[in-house]
Amino acid sequence: MSQDDAPQRKSEKRQRTHFFGVRLSAEEAALFDRRRAEGGFASRADYFRAACLKQAPLRPRLDVQQLVRVEVALNRIGGNVNQIAANANRAGIVTPDELDELYDHLDEVHGLVEQLYPAR
Repeated sequence: MSQDDAPQRKSEKRQRTHFFGVRLSAEEAALFDRRRAEGGFASRADYFRAACLKQAPLRPRLDVQQLVRVEVALNRIGGNVNQIAANANRAGIVTPDELDELYDHLDEVHGLVEQLYPAR
């Protein structure tokens, strides 16, 4: 089997070797970038592929506000865990109310993460 007959590796199939350039006016470039940002695309190339070739972007869309909500919820969980540990060390028990509050916060985080990365 010659080298030309060998099957391509995945990394070779993903290589993009053709360059496509286009000149835009300042107004067109601003509109392109605004639409790219509104769509949540990480790069101009991702937006171009999605808009012109109907191909999903390589990078997932990031919702910064949603990530902040996840961080806040995780901080609440950390606070709950610290309270539970302190009470357990002091009294030797964890109350059902403490566990319920922790589980509520965990459910909140799971919901936020599911919104960021929905199951396919």
